[in-house]
Amino acid sequence: MRLQKYLLSLGLICSVFVVVLADQNNITKNPMPKYLDWSSVNLNDLSHYKFPKDFLFGVAIAEYQNSGAQHVPSNWSEWEKGEDHIKEAQTSGKSCDHRARYKEDLVMTKDLGLNSFRFDINWALCEPEQGKWDESAFTYYHDKIDCMIKLGIKPMVTLHHFVHPIWFENLGGFENEENIAHFVRFAEKMFDQFHDKVELWSTFNEPNTTVQGGWLRGVFPPGKQDVQLAGQVYVNLAKAHIQTYQALKKRPGGDKAKIGIVFQYLIFEPFHEEEGVARSIESAPTWYLTHVMTEAFFEFLKTGKFHFEARPLVNTMMFGGFSLSNLNPVKQEIEYEAPNADTWKASDYMDWVGLNYYSHVLFDCTSPTKPAFRENDIPTDMWYAIYGEGMYHSIVAMSELGVPMYVTENGMADNDDSRRAICIQRNLYALSRALKDGYDVRGYYYWTLMDNFEWDEGHLVLYGLYDANRKLKEGAKTYAAIVRNALGTLKILDTVSDMSLPVGNAALSIA
Repeated sequence: MRLQKYLLSLGLICSVFVVVLADQNNITKNPMPKYLDWSSVNLNDLSHYKFPKDFLFGVAIAEYQNSGAQHVPSNWSEWEKGEDHIKEAQTSGKSCDHRARYKEDLVMTKDLGLNSFRFDINWALCEPEQGKWDESAFTYYHDKIDCMIKLGIKPMVTLHHFVHPIWFENLGGFENEENIAHFVRFAEKMFDQFHDKVELWSTFNEPNTTVQGGWLRGVFPPGKQDVQLAGQVYVNLAKAHIQTYQALKKRPGGDKAKIGIVFQYLIFEPFHEEEGVARSIESAPTWYLTHVMTEAFFEFLKTGKFHFEARPLVNTMMFGGFSLSNLNPVKQEIEYEAPNADTWKASDYMDWVGLNYYSHVLFDCTSPTKPAFRENDIPTDMWYAIYGEGMYHSIVAMSELGVPMYVTENGMADNDDSRRAICIQRNLYALSRALKDGYDVRGYYYWTLMDNFEWDEGHLVLYGLYDANRKLKEGAKTYAAIVRNALGTLKILDTVSDMSLPVGNAALSIA
């Protein structure tokens, strides 16, 4: 994120929101999440991490982030060409060249002891021109999935991970409801190709991030800052999910497939915990950010009813994008009800839900241009701290959907690999506690396998278990130890330090 601009904008709106506070009758006043005394927990004791033997442990990647813009034009390959769209004018290039080296990458996955791999099928590769399918792309994905199966790795497929063909973008993408049919047709084509090899499917990765990046902050394509249009795109993504889910369920093999949607659960919170002027000033902007970036779409998933408060002036103060229309101080409400919303059950429109969880975001009105951290926080290389407790609370919140859950992304940007191990430990400890308390979570996927192209951040933030040269990082060994101990794939280990990680053994399986 453009951190300085973003936090400075939050500071500018503090005074505006003092007035807006009077219109906050519907604010949810949740108590602050509990902070654990981590010093009382020996996170190196592997007995703390209890998981079922059929639990899925994996990594998640995105095709574009790992293979780059080298193959076909897409909304992102065109976006990269724009001035100041990517930090330091970086480009994805070949990134990790995953398309050419996927076998190595799957071997590395297996060598960590993992049993699942989450990836997307890049629509731009498969249908580079409208109505013209590229059979070589189908062959690539068949071969990759076959390799997973041979290695004992369960595939999880995402159908849209921010990237789509440039022809679809030129038609207006998801701004136009009539374009939904193009996506449904693509999804049906992919399902017909791969349903006999893939059980776990998701329609969209993070529709809320798609909207905030492309229509609120303007740092993803199409690079707009139009809060009313953002609300309409949300509605069209909701409709696209419903239509795609229903269409795939009707296809041959649809009754056996498990089809869901992946959602980032991100909460913005006041830095000041005690009631007072500072907390009052912080409450309104953090409420608004949580509403537009998380709660509005999440409420739709729960209830089938979408209610989005578009505040153009407030959004402009937060994210920029000054124009006459964006200076409108009047609140506008965008609403949509799904068919049968009055009898809505989430399980009628998804078989599972994916939780992408990284942290929460604190806003300190007394220092609005800087990231806010509390005492004893461990910062990441992004704008938030390691916050394992939030994993538990996000699972509790997402469980309201009443469907099985997978943690489809979790990890941290850690360029010197000094904090990755503790991030993994705290989050898996919290996940293990949620399982103990009866929450139905069936898998965990670390983001990501290796350092790659992180969208508008370019190559500057490093999330990988391996570096871009495919060298294993020390922090990754903690994940491998917990997984291998939990699944019983190695002898029971007393501590992480007892672990000796073999590398390269899985290559024998696909030789």
